[in-house]
Parts: sequence; C-alpha cells; structure tokens
Amino acid sequence: MGISFVSIVGYILGILIVCVVSGIFLKPIKFVLKLVLNSAVGMGIIALINLLGSGAGIHIGLNPVTAILVGLLGVPGVILILVLQIFY
Repeated sequence: MGISFVSIVGYILGILIVCVVSGIFLKPIKFVLKLVLNSAVGMGIIALINLLGSGAGIHIGLNPVTAILVGLLGVPGVILILVLQIFY
C-alpha cells in the first residue's frame, strides 16, 4: 500500500500553489515595510536638517506628508523639499 502517482502530483501542485499565492501576497507587504522604513529614515533626515539648519533659517515641517515624500523619493525628495522651502 504505497502512495499513488495522483497523490504525489496533488501534493506537488498544492505546494506550487501555496508558493505562488504567498509570493503574490508578500510583494505588497514588502513594499509597505520598505515605505515605512524609508519614511522613518526620512523623518530622521528632516529632523537633522532642522537641527543643523536652524542657524540659517531653514526649517522643514516634520509631518507624515514630508516623511512619506522623502521615503518615496529618498535624497531627491529631501532636495525637493529644501528647494521648495528656499523659493517659497
């Protein structure tokens, strides 16, 4: 009494389906975690700029919008915010 060929194929297909479905659901989770981590780093960079730039009159509002902008764009986001701060 052994395992039939149909059972082996069924187990293999089941494992493949689980791998594909888990891959589909993990990509958005990885994106969200990366966005949260980058936003936290962005908030730190903005706080550092506020600390170092206070003598020059540079102040960037520390809020979720600016943190997410820096989180999405990285260093160009910081430069964009600084340019907007200087010209407006």
